[in-house]
Amino acid sequence: PLLPATTGVVADLQRRLSALGVYPGEISGVFDGATRAALAAWAGEHNLEGRLRDDEQISNQLVTEIRDVTPEVPAP
Repeated sequence: PLLPATTGVVADLQRRLSALGVYPGEISGVFDGATRAALAAWAGEHNLEGRLRDDEQISNQLVTEIRDVTPEVPAP
């Protein structure tokens, strides 16, 4: 399944990717180039690059995998 790249989902991913050391930007909730690059870098390290998309949707599996490895990152 796919998730729309809403501000909340993207901000959550940005926080988690930042905690993993692959996203250096601000937590903006914008699915911009820096966020996509960080997501691609993380996905590539975990053989999940086939789950990446070029549109405004995000693979639920990617989100689940990132949340599984960063359970300690709370939402604000």
